[in-house]
Amino acid sequence: NTPLVNRATNGLYRPGSTFKTITSTAALNESVINENTTFLCQREYKYLDVTMHCTGYHGNINVVHALEKSCNIFYYNVSQHLGIDRLVNYEKLFGFGTSPNIEIGAASGYISSPETFKKLGIDWTPGQLLQSAIGQSEVTVSPLQMACQAMTIANKGVRYRPYLVDSI
Repeated sequence: NTPLVNRATNGLYRPGSTFKTITSTAALNESVINENTTFLCQREYKYLDVTMHCTGYHGNINVVHALEKSCNIFYYNVSQHLGIDRLVNYEKLFGFGTSPNIEIGAASGYISSPETFKKLGIDWTPGQLLQSAIGQSEVTVSPLQMACQAMTIANKGVRYRPYLVDSI
């Protein structure tokens, strides 16, 4: 019901499994995992008094196959070792939580963190870390921010400022 909103720059959405590339980058760079580290996915993950589920039964799975299969349980395990502070740091490095600084303005979105929850008046619970690692919880990004994330990965970690092109 808002036809004049530029959804590419100002629409805010949960990134979902596309966010797993950030969690992977953080875990690999912080030596929480390496390319051979595996976690067992048996379709269910018990955390405190909650049972989380995965999209399939993947057995022992490493980061490459976890990305390929979009295995939530791998990322739940990774998040327990990585912690929210390091995950938030990488979200910021990828430009989440700040405006992409494009000429026409753009939304900043939210980083899923205890500080964001406090600002929104929501209680942070331990399970939010698991949800944050798979791009759920209160992390919201614009399509432009997701394009910048993909560009940063393609450029081996170099993040360029996006620009509008009027003509060539």
